[in-house]
Amino acid sequence: MKYSSQIKSMPLDLFTPDLDQLPKDNRWVKLGDSLPWDKIELIYNSKLNNGKRGAGNKPARMIIGALLIKHKLNLSDEETIQAIRENPYMQYMLGLKEFTNKPVFDSSLFVTIRKRIGSDDFNDMSESLQALPTVHMP
Repeated sequence: MKYSSQIKSMPLDLFTPDLDQLPKDNRWVKLGDSLPWDKIELIYNSKLNNGKRGAGNKPARMIIGALLIKHKLNLSDEETIQAIRENPYMQYMLGLKEFTNKPVFDSSLFVTIRKRIGSDDFNDMSESLQALPTVHMP
């Protein structure tokens, strides 16, 4: 007798790459929609001392969003990039418009940002961002 599985896998082409179509009740979507990104970008850019070292090429929302994911989930730099690569909801929070299977940036950028900002300011900024009144994150 020939065995036949009754479990059918969903074809991947049913997944829409348009992140604006994601359900708005997801915790990462809520967080991404609730944060004052313009204010956060001003704080972030003021800490980078761009006048002395040049401007970064990654948007503040992408970097700060990744830092929030890293700290809220207590992940390493590498694990953070991997989690974002696999999760369209996290990519939405970072401001991406379409899902990508590629890393949003190299994990070594976290080290560069920590060096440019300084560890004290980096820790203060991380704590300040986590203290913002936002959606409950388990």
